[in-house]
Amino acid sequence: MNRKYPLKTSYNWRGAVAELLARFHVKAYASRSKSYFKSDWMPERYNEFLSVFWSSIDLFKLNENGILELFEVKTIVDNVKRIPDITRKTNFCYNKAIGLGIKVFVIFVSFHDDWNIFFEIKNFEDVKFRVNNGGWYRRK
Repeated sequence: MNRKYPLKTSYNWRGAVAELLARFHVKAYASRSKSYFKSDWMPERYNEFLSVFWSSIDLFKLNENGILELFEVKTIVDNVKRIPDITRKTNFCYNKAIGLGIKVFVIFVSFHDDWNIFFEIKNFEDVKFRVNNGGWYRRK
């Protein structure tokens, strides 16, 4: 069965595709599995943090200085001008990480009609997000 999946309106697909593209863009690891398995190459304090907050993190990696970096991935579509959503749990996770000296970034993945994709990486600031713990909402 052939089916067309327009990423502009298929919100669930778009997020998964954006995370995959962002993962390769920043050379990070994804946290899509159900639980965190301790990594031998990760310092113990980072293993402890990840085991607690695993389900709230989109991507992570150790930078060249050995500091853990977390990434929240958000998609942007032409002509959509709303504040991106974040869950209360994820917001707490990222603010806790910042307090522990962990770097937290947001990767905005822009999809365009001409098949171009753009990445913009910014420092995480919780005031730039709307807390939304799920449910239906109008996309403007």
